[in-house]
Amino acid sequence: MLEEYTISVDIAKKSDYTAIQIYRKKAIIVPGKKLLGQRDMKINKFDLVKMEKIQGANYNAIAQRILLLATVPNLLGKCDIIVDGTGVGEAVVDIMRELKLRPISIVFTGGNEYREVYDSPLNVFGNKNTRTGGMQVLKQINVPKKDLVDAAVLVLQQGLLRFSPGVMYKEDFLLQLSKFKGKINEKGNTRYEADKESTHDDLVASFLMFAWWQHYQEPREREEIEEENNYGFNEEADMNFKLF
Repeated sequence: MLEEYTISVDIAKKSDYTAIQIYRKKAIIVPGKKLLGQRDMKINKFDLVKMEKIQGANYNAIAQRILLLATVPNLLGKCDIIVDGTGVGEAVVDIMRELKLRPISIVFTGGNEYREVYDSPLNVFGNKNTRTGGMQVLKQINVPKKDLVDAAVLVLQQGLLRFSPGVMYKEDFLLQLSKFKGKINEKGNTRYEADKESTHDDLVASFLMFAWWQHYQEPREREEIEEENNYGFNEEADMNFKLF
């Protein structure tokens, strides 16, 4: 079950920026054309309600910051946590699990399809007191970067991403999106990265994971709903939502 909120975290080395984004899923009713016999339809839009960039913090501090965000009243028990588990991110994922959080580790790959990796609860959570009876739990999901990019393109093309008023780093995020390109290497494979080494892509990487997570968790097709389930969405009022 996809939660109402998603915290997406791109982990970086201390010299670079760790990016944290919080998204809120909001169902919107699109009225059908009654004369054509069309039913109302439900689509999900995603409000980017908070962005943070952290530089120079140690991994414990980053994990503690995620713990704080995940336990504010608005998010407590209502958020998924997805984390870039590639490279240095693995250590942060381990610390978060020690803090009793349940992050989903997304590992970027150059493969052709995503793969779920399972392991024992002892190896994943370090819980020596749990009798598992051979049970395995999800350790990480290996996802081709192309799939991450494709999911993000769909979210943008369909106009599903919105910015809550006053969200920090909006212009930085939009700039990073404009500079994010696909490059064909000498092996004929496409690499997706910032167009220049000096251009950061931390906020984009966080967005890519979020977009793919939505695709993974629930199909992007619009669901038909019965007319009596119209939720009476007030878009102008809802976009003034404040998280803190």
